[in-house]
Amino acid sequence: MCRVVKIDRITLGASMAGRILVCDDERFVRWALAEHLRDAGYSVFEASNGLEAMNIIEKSHPDAILLDLIMPKMDGFSVIRKLKEQASNTPILVISGVGQSSANAMALDLGVLGFVRKPFRLNEIDNLLHHAFG
Repeated sequence: MCRVVKIDRITLGASMAGRILVCDDERFVRWALAEHLRDAGYSVFEASNGLEAMNIIEKSHPDAILLDLIMPKMDGFSVIRKLKEQASNTPILVISGVGQSSANAMALDLGVLGFVRKPFRLNEIDNLLHHAFG
C-alpha cells in the first residue's frame, strides 16, 4: 500500500534544533521525516524497528522520538514501556497508521506526548515538536 505524505516545509528557530530519532518500518516515511527535520536544522537518527531504536537511544540519547507503533522485531508499545521502565523523560511522539482509538488511548496512557495518524502532514509533526521543545 502506498501512503502519500504531503511535504509542507517550515523553518524552525535555532533554539528548536535538537536530536530526533525517527523510528518507522516504512522507508519512505522515515526518509520524508528525516529530510524535513534535517532541513529544519535537527540532527536525525533513523531506525526501522524497535530494537534498532533502543540501540540508538542507548548510544545517542535523542531529545525526542517519533515512533511508529506497529513494526517488526519490537513494536512501538514495547519501546515506550522499556523507556518508561528506565524512567526516561525523552518526549515520545507517536506516528502510526493504527486508527483504532484504543491504540491511541493506550499510547497516551503509556505517557506519549502526542499522536499523529498516518497519512499525516509534516506541519502536524512540526506542531508536536514545538510542543515537545516549547
